[in-house]
Amino acid sequence: MNDHNDNAPRTADTTGSSLSAAPSYDIAPEDHELAESLSNFDPVADVPSPTTVKGGTHKPITGNLSSSMLPPEARQEIQQKLANVPQNLREKRENELVREHLHQKALEVRIKAGPGEGANAFQKERFHIAAERHQAQSEILRIAKELSQVLRWQPVFTDQGEPVIDPETGQQKVEAINAVQGERRTGMERRIAELEHKLTLLDGPEGDQRERKALWQAVQDAKSKQAQIDIEHEARAKAEDIVRQEMIDAKAEAYTKGKRNRL
Repeated sequence: MNDHNDNAPRTADTTGSSLSAAPSYDIAPEDHELAESLSNFDPVADVPSPTTVKGGTHKPITGNLSSSMLPPEARQEIQQKLANVPQNLREKRENELVREHLHQKALEVRIKAGPGEGANAFQKERFHIAAERHQAQSEILRIAKELSQVLRWQPVFTDQGEPVIDPETGQQKVEAINAVQGERRTGMERRIAELEHKLTLLDGPEGDQRERKALWQAVQDAKSKQAQIDIEHEARAKAEDIVRQEMIDAKAEAYTKGKRNRL
């Protein structure tokens, strides 16, 4: 990810005013390695699932997987892909295809429902952006499908009432009469344009800014968490030292009393 430019413009002219510069989410040089480790993650293996199974585990599935464990539609798709695979390679390839399918489904769950508890700020924001992108794309497809519906086809005539002939087919041309027309069609086309603009922003400046901010926050959270762990370790070590010193002092006091009694 690209860091902020130190000369990034302010949100407003703050000369002679109390307004401050736009917040910077630059990663400090000493935190670059941490930021790199946080930003490079497997979207399934490294991100908690939003769904949990009571009594289940998060251990990876080992051994070869069979398509028989999948729903009929997915199983049929994998079997079609295996049709031309040599018999001696079939089991290995089936295992790969099943794992790819399960990985994709797990990814879709995280996109639609968000990551599970324990995900860091950067992981959450990346999946939020992916969810917004998915929703926008789905709405575009839905609207486009509705706009493409044809109410009927009608023959084309000239202004003089003569049939318009298609020179390639020799048949009279026909034109589609759309099911959605007028202001409703205009509004739906405008909505598609808005969604496409949103996708452009998500894939560009808005998405970059949101991820940059989230990565900065994830770094701060990780540092804070590590600081608490360090404090806990130091406190336990100090407690052990204190208890040891108290034991030494107690024994020393006992020895002192014994020596005093012998005087």
